[in-house]
Amino acid sequence: MSATRRPGASDSGTEGDSKRARITREVFAALARGDWGGAADLVEMNWAALIVRDVSVIEVVADAMPESVRTARPAWAVARSYARHLRLDPAVRPLVFADSAPDPQPHHSPAERAVLWTSRAAGARTSGDILAAIRAVERAREAAELVAREDTAAAQVLPTVMFQWIQTYVLAGRFDQAMPLLSETFERAGEVGNARAQFDVAGVLGWVHSLSGLGRVADDWLGQQRRIGEEHPGLISPYVHGQLGQAVRAWDSVDLAAGLNRIEGISLSEAGEMLPFVAGSRTLIKARTEQTPPVALLGEFDTITAAYPAALLDSPFIAGHNRLVRSDILRLAGDSAAVVRMYADEEIAAGTFDATVLAHAYLLLDVPHRAREYAHRAMDEPNTWPCIQPIGHVLLAALDLRDGATSDAAAHVAQAADIGFEHDSFMSFAVLPHEDLRGIVPLAGDRLAARIAPIMDSGLRLPPPLQRRVTLTPQEQRVIHRLVRDLTEQELADALGISRSTARGHLQSLYRKFDVSDRTALRAAARREGYM
Repeated sequence: MSATRRPGASDSGTEGDSKRARITREVFAALARGDWGGAADLVEMNWAALIVRDVSVIEVVADAMPESVRTARPAWAVARSYARHLRLDPAVRPLVFADSAPDPQPHHSPAERAVLWTSRAAGARTSGDILAAIRAVERAREAAELVAREDTAAAQVLPTVMFQWIQTYVLAGRFDQAMPLLSETFERAGEVGNARAQFDVAGVLGWVHSLSGLGRVADDWLGQQRRIGEEHPGLISPYVHGQLGQAVRAWDSVDLAAGLNRIEGISLSEAGEMLPFVAGSRTLIKARTEQTPPVALLGEFDTITAAYPAALLDSPFIAGHNRLVRSDILRLAGDSAAVVRMYADEEIAAGTFDATVLAHAYLLLDVPHRAREYAHRAMDEPNTWPCIQPIGHVLLAALDLRDGATSDAAAHVAQAADIGFEHDSFMSFAVLPHEDLRGIVPLAGDRLAARIAPIMDSGLRLPPPLQRRVTLTPQEQRVIHRLVRDLTEQELADALGISRSTARGHLQSLYRKFDVSDRTALRAAARREGYM
């Protein structure tokens, strides 16, 4: 993670303050002389130093430029929008980036085209057109490839530009493109002393690795971000990835109180594009630690995310994340059947996370063959995230123990424990009901039992066992109870005090839910589910 810096690039502490003050004086002196180009050159050559804290000098130069100068320097339209965006208080900062840049033209320099296309990408991404954003990022990267490495001004700005590419890839769920770009951006930012870009990149890497299950790698990056912040007091950043990563890591390492405190310490008004992820983590943590009914928390989650651009909610990564949040809450609420219905579309169920969700749901519904099928599907996927493996082993351990295969269960729980200790990540064990957890944990010995004692002993809400595959409304349950006798539709209606058409509607709903077509099959299915 160490990054090389060009001589003199570091500007931490008082040295950085002195440098920024000197640059600012020189910029205003150039403006006073009417040397707009000289002022712009000074900003571009010292971009990394200026954006660490007060970005107002960038906005002042952009606003003071005559139109002719701004036309000759088209990237400054982007610089002005960017500075204004950063300057606004987080509570009132608009989510949608104001893309006021001119269209990229062949006569623009490669660096200018890279900046202009990046502005297009940021505008498209924040308004919800993720595919247009990706296309614009690809054009920006093509232009950036043509920028000479010895172009000092471009080298200052490019890490800031590249971070916007990263944001686009992450929100699109394209981590195969985001991860190498994150490493490259961190390295380039280090070379020119762009501390804010390094701070932001370290936060994203900490968050992504915390989600992936690589806990100790996440801790390294979050520690790196913290050190950068300490070296540059007052550093400004509108991104909450690092804070979110800290909350996830505290939770995964079974520091439940710290996880809750850290997630509640992130203001929703400051979350920006990360709003669904902040709201989702809040919902998942509070659902396991508070007495509030899980479904009520799910309603709160839906209310919060309703403020997010609808088109952006449909982007693959965000849609998948929100689906995982809803499915987890439904399982905690005892409605795993609703989870199975949610994933009825085989296209949706193709992902590794989704396969893990279905394995979990089928275990809770006591459908072991489907639970095994989906657990193996998730674990056998070549590009699966590391966090999938321990969850799969925990689920398989519970299934084996239910079948009486104690040695197989012990092997699976031992593998889950080994992964947990390697990455300091243990919340995979919280997927099981207490009954299953008490059965498998002793198979791995005292070390695991001691490490996950907070999960076992703290009153943490875990999924209820043996959930019903079919969930009925109170009125449907009354209908089922009356069907012990072979009543006609009219007799059923009279017994319940409802109209015949309403009684018929309830019967049709029951046929659909139990996937049957006659009364005899309906009664048999209802008995299997414990309703009769």
